Amino acid sequence: MSGWVDWEAAGPGPNYNWIQVDNQLAHFVPRLSNVLLRLHGNGQRPPVSASDLAAFEDVAQALATYVSNTWRARGLATVAYEIWNEPNLDYEWGGAPNAAQYTALLQAAYRGIKAGDPRAIVVSAGLATTGGTRASLAWAQQFYDAIEVAPDLTFLRNMYNHGAKGYFDALGSHPYGGSYPPETAPDQVTIPIYFRRAEEQHQVMLDHGDTSPVW
Repeated sequence: MSGWVDWEAAGPGPNYNWIQVDNQLAHFVPRLSNVLLRLHGNGQRPPVSASDLAAFEDVAQALATYVSNTWRARGLATVAYEIWNEPNLDYEWGGAPNAAQYTALLQAAYRGIKAGDPRAIVVSAGLATTGGTRASLAWAQQFYDAIEVAPDLTFLRNMYNHGAKGYFDALGSHPYGGSYPPETAPDQVTIPIYFRRAEEQHQVMLDHGDTSPVW
């Protein structure tokens, strides 16, 4: 089961407001023992400055500590945190997609979460599958209703180029199938949304020596 956490809604700290978290986990636990929470913002102002990244890391650590201390005793067995959502779309990132900025955010979240709960799993943001050709990117702009989109495989490569390896336990992926059967080969599609895009994302991981799982 998955939920979400707006990092700014938690307040400035140190006395963070976790009512949003508690309301969701109260519905999940103990009926479900494995939960993923997406840690993100409102899409208007991503934390990219040094001070905002430090604040984001503090929130991530406090969140992981709180969830572990409060909810594991109530039946939570596994908790994973997905860091942001589709940051290769302008309106999800809050500006022009920037893999270097997102990687810095991912690194801050990873440090904070692991300090707060070493058992927690950190998942990178699932990327919007946008393709890499001019035609597919134009299609993606219309499909996602976005002004600026970044090619998902290029964005992922740039994440590795800026040090993402080792800062997530699983790669987040959004392999929507579109109108294609799941076995359709990538060279037989005309739009960038197809199940086997996840295989191509995984190949980028292998190209950078990363054998982490894909979620």
